[in-house]
Amino acid sequence: MTIVKKPLPPRWTKETTRIMRHLHDSGKTPQQIAYTLGFVEATVRTRMAKEGLVPNSKPLGGRGLYEKQYRMAKEKPDPLRLAKWAFNAEFDREKMTLHGNPIKFHELMRETNRRLKALDMEQWSVDPSCLV
Repeated sequence: MTIVKKPLPPRWTKETTRIMRHLHDSGKTPQQIAYTLGFVEATVRTRMAKEGLVPNSKPLGGRGLYEKQYRMAKEKPDPLRLAKWAFNAEFDREKMTLHGNPIKFHELMRETNRRLKALDMEQWSVDPSCLV
């Protein structure tokens, strides 16, 4: 029968405290610090409290980052609403007409960008060929 010795858990030393402080100052969360040092998160939190360190909040990532990108994507203007703003009563969104004449989307975006450029405003387009 062979006896298998389990490795002893790591011991907390002054060096460990120094490394913990460095990781904390670089913005790591207690969970990340615990993983790096090989300790349980509860141990790291206890030692941080003894040192007077406030745990860093969880960095932005995962779902929070997705929601931020989604909000940014939603803030892009609706091209037809932008055309309606640029041409006011001259553009009919339901009939897709400009000055009473039918117009295709691509042509409408070129005309809208011409109007925006004349007003010294930023042009908007899904397709680079619509830029003037």
